[in-house]
Amino acid sequence: MHKRILLFAIAFTLCCICNITEAYCSTNDNNPSSNISVRFVKVNDLSTLQEGDELLIVNEEHKMALGAKDKTYFGAVSATFLDDGSVVADGATTVTLEGSASSGRLKTQYGYLSVRTAQSYEELTTSTAKTVNPTTNVSLHMKKNNSVSILFIGTKKYLRYNPNTKYFKCYYMGQDKQNDIHLYKKVEGIAITVGSTGYATTYYSNRSLKLPAGITAYTYTMMDGVLAISHRYSTGNVVPAGTGIVIKAEEPGTYTLTTSNSDDASSADPDNMLRGSDDVSITEGGAKYYKLTTKNGKNVGFYWGAKDGAAFSNGAHKAYLAIPAEESSNAKSGYSFGDITNAISSIDVNVSPDITAPMYNLSGQRVTSSYHGIVIQDGRKFIRK
Repeated sequence: MHKRILLFAIAFTLCCICNITEAYCSTNDNNPSSNISVRFVKVNDLSTLQEGDELLIVNEEHKMALGAKDKTYFGAVSATFLDDGSVVADGATTVTLEGSASSGRLKTQYGYLSVRTAQSYEELTTSTAKTVNPTTNVSLHMKKNNSVSILFIGTKKYLRYNPNTKYFKCYYMGQDKQNDIHLYKKVEGIAITVGSTGYATTYYSNRSLKLPAGITAYTYTMMDGVLAISHRYSTGNVVPAGTGIVIKAEEPGTYTLTTSNSDDASSADPDNMLRGSDDVSITEGGAKYYKLTTKNGKNVGFYWGAKDGAAFSNGAHKAYLAIPAEESSNAKSGYSFGDITNAISSIDVNVSPDITAPMYNLSGQRVTSSYHGIVIQDGRKFIRK
């Protein structure tokens, strides 16, 4: 009996706490977990290939990919083309580029792709030779139809797909009446599901992320006590590693942010107050801490993640808002994204700004003195011609 009373008292207390401090007890279901995904995307420019890239050899016409090695030779397996243009092929053999596209070798789990020249017919096989030899050295060339010719330099034979035998084989120029080859490169990405609110956050300390179509990413900072957009990343932009961002999607759904080798330091935002962690950890780097959530089931934005803005446990690869001590004296318990937009659009127009202060365009993106148009500087809006 005493145990039941105690449990009821605990439950009643927790319920009261959440009712009183709703701003920091809201469920963070607007920020679902992100997952690392792997896709193979079409190579349309051989200059983008680098040593170590993992490739899938595909014939698009018949939807076949290089399969497993059957005793001596390579067969084919079915390839499935997804809506985003990527390819999946269960049981396919991938090849890794060693050297360059103009002169290199293609390594498989069985050895290097090679031409078997001892037969009257030319089969694709493998060689375990550690040094480059005429049967393994290849040169890749892009054709006008965006297919790729794979030439085995020492034999002057080209890799093609034979739909009659369902094997990938090698042919001399003029004998290559078989089907074209296309290359698809393995790309690692971060799959993020955006819920009905249209917002999510993410953070990766060691991965630069390229934005796909359909989403925009933002960083945030404080301007005169008002939370404002600091930087905006659009489709195709690369978000530098170590940058916490808020993602806004045009439609709810899952979006894949591909890992990029490009890490343009000029796109980093030094004023960004979004922080993050790769693992579940306690928030740090500020005096008041906020998480992406809703208030009363609506008004998505940043709200205290613990009482009085104290530190809280942040999820892996999530971003949170950390307001520093010098900005925290007038910090609110929450910032609705609707309020952030209104704050930017209601700034005075007719007062001269401090010319040493940072400038922002109407999208909240920080700009330089070379920018022309309406800008916001020192809390004022004016036109730069």
